[in-house]
Amino acid sequence: MSGKNRPGKHTRNSVIKPPPVNLPAICSVVAPASAMEGHMIDAGLQKLREVRVNPEKSFTCSSNHRYLAGSDSERASLLIDAFENEDSQVIFCVRGGYGSSRILNLLDFERISRNPKVFVGYSDITFLHCALWSKCKLVTFHGPTVSQLRVLPDEDIGSLLDVLASNENPLYRFPCARVLRGGKAEGRVFGGNLTCLCHVLGTSYEPELAGAILLLEDRGEALYRLDRMLNHLKLAGKLESLSGLLLGEFISCGPVSSIWELVLEVLGDIDIPVLAGIPVGHGSRNVTLPLGLRAMLDCDTKTLTYLERPTDAL
Repeated sequence: MSGKNRPGKHTRNSVIKPPPVNLPAICSVVAPASAMEGHMIDAGLQKLREVRVNPEKSFTCSSNHRYLAGSDSERASLLIDAFENEDSQVIFCVRGGYGSSRILNLLDFERISRNPKVFVGYSDITFLHCALWSKCKLVTFHGPTVSQLRVLPDEDIGSLLDVLASNENPLYRFPCARVLRGGKAEGRVFGGNLTCLCHVLGTSYEPELAGAILLLEDRGEALYRLDRMLNHLKLAGKLESLSGLLLGEFISCGPVSSIWELVLEVLGDIDIPVLAGIPVGHGSRNVTLPLGLRAMLDCDTKTLTYLERPTDAL
């Protein structure tokens, strides 16, 4: 891999891949959004220790601020500190919830770019995935938070470690997924939480979605609100420019058949491959997917094949 992807040797438009995680590893724990009860965090941290990822560095606030895990300035500063911490190889978020968008304008993306690390999270962390790509071109990982680790099957924790540590191009098979529209698509994988993605549109943190394979998932949104958000994406010209669409889980959002029917209705004559029901999101499964890398979506074989590896050894 070219040296331009390494710390201090990249240009504004070059992709930055973090160094791989080599086990045993030290991880940093951050809380950029909502707070979480200590016992729920502890259970997730114990899961990490069991797979030789040691959470020795904590960059979380000591006191809550309303419904947030500390003030905006505290959470932003601690996130930057986590990237600059030389001891840890990977950063895990405590949980999503709400609040990541409040710290975007407070982040020093130049400092983060000089210290790339594996960054993992989902849900409200979608704001940070978008920002780290749009401002740093940093490859990040849509995957479990610390609070979710305690309930995930070993299969998903194993796949998390595989993608963070492997030097190979990731390949995902989704045999239980539903093909809503067949075909193949090639593009960079972006996205995450549908609600968060809609709220980042029109800001300087919005990723370029033209030609992308877009991942969408959500939780607790009524069907009419999903309708409104999908229509928002369409009116903004985002759906018609996509290469393909991946639908994760939509937990507590009503019958999944109605959601898939809605997606096809909103797409209309936008003819792109759509694979639905992949085990990503707020459910009992959450497979870790790299964001920002080129991949091939093949709906006929229900596979997502990345065309490059997600990490770059220094």
